[in-house]
Amino acid sequence: MKMYKYRKPDTWLDKIDLNMMPYLDAPEWENRYPTISALLMSNANKRELQRISAGLTAALSRLAEALRTNNNGAMPFNLFNMTDKLTPYILADNSDHVSYISRLDFVKNTDGCYKLVEINSDTPCALPETFYANKVAEAYFAKEYGLHLQPRSDGEELAEPFLKLLEQPKYADKDVVRIAFAADKGYSEDWANAKFLFERVQEVLRERILSKQPFVCRLVGLDELIVHDDGVYIPNEIFHKEDRIDILYRLHPLELLMDDESEDGYPVGLKLMELVNFGAVDLVNPVKSIVLQNKALLALAWYLYQHRLFWTPQEEELLAAHLTPTYLDSKPLAGQRYIKKPIFGREGAGIAIVEPDGATSYEAEECDDCDLIYQQFVPSADVQQETDNGEATGKYTYSCFVINGKASETFVRLQPGEITGVEAYFVPVLDEI
Repeated sequence: MKMYKYRKPDTWLDKIDLNMMPYLDAPEWENRYPTISALLMSNANKRELQRISAGLTAALSRLAEALRTNNNGAMPFNLFNMTDKLTPYILADNSDHVSYISRLDFVKNTDGCYKLVEINSDTPCALPETFYANKVAEAYFAKEYGLHLQPRSDGEELAEPFLKLLEQPKYADKDVVRIAFAADKGYSEDWANAKFLFERVQEVLRERILSKQPFVCRLVGLDELIVHDDGVYIPNEIFHKEDRIDILYRLHPLELLMDDESEDGYPVGLKLMELVNFGAVDLVNPVKSIVLQNKALLALAWYLYQHRLFWTPQEEELLAAHLTPTYLDSKPLAGQRYIKKPIFGREGAGIAIVEPDGATSYEAEECDDCDLIYQQFVPSADVQQETDNGEATGKYTYSCFVINGKASETFVRLQPGEITGVEAYFVPVLDEI
């Protein structure tokens, strides 16, 4: 029988609802996922991170759209051949935003400057941490220590993409619009993220539009989605039929979806994307979000910056300050410390740190990707936070959500090593007034 190690009593973690964040703890973990102490973020630091995040999202989205519409002139490589199955669906995707809900990840260098290291624009997670648990910590620390804090968002803005989609003329005369939120029920983190979004969006829509536009929201497992030639459906157990859905939020990476097939070999993933392009269903996030997710886009952005191509003077200034130099070849980083990453690697999988002499000092487990990018290593200060079993020392990764192009809330992790992966701690963020 597995036994939990020591768990410190009477902390803010006791206030977390495990129905909201079931992945708070596990028997094999030395400490619980969140730290017991918190990070106090100044208003100036938060506003700076939000400004940078919104600016980079706009700039990189503009590049992604230029690639998609072939309005890009001569580019050094074809980004789409990395996911060639998706190319026709990306090219046909006319969604208003490249990504509706994104999370940008940064390292703050030793000079105090935020450096972008990757974008999660396809299936960004950490919604319960960012919009729920941080609020729990805010209430606890304000009460226990008499702190005067700036109230954080509870995630109401997460409904904005859905509200915008519902404004489309095709939904004006519908008796009811059906919205499905789909994730893998067997993976608690994904399911909790989809559940949080489902509940938050449903609450906001009820407050804002129910009298004007009837709708139904459903939370379903990925295996409950039924893809037919004319649309995407989910089971209706009450009336023993299938309900066609209009808007689908799917917490399932596109690089996996494109290879999904039914037991009889029917390409359900590609068929779903075809239905999206035909307007039979709206997808959150859209197919073209994979372009922003692809870390090779950062290499292309840096190449264009170096050669003074494409970018406006304002974008050049932003990229020079906050984009980590990234390449498709390791040669420009010879003699420096750099990180090797797969273009679609997640949670630190497949990452390696290469030292100036060429030796590898850290290497994570492999992932299925073969295409790699090479990114300058960003040194950052060591930080400490309290955990159940003592003080943890490591590095912060700062994240900021961007929703429909607008910067939203922050999310911070502490990594005991130098690469943020599954063993990173969630650090609650308290906002100074």
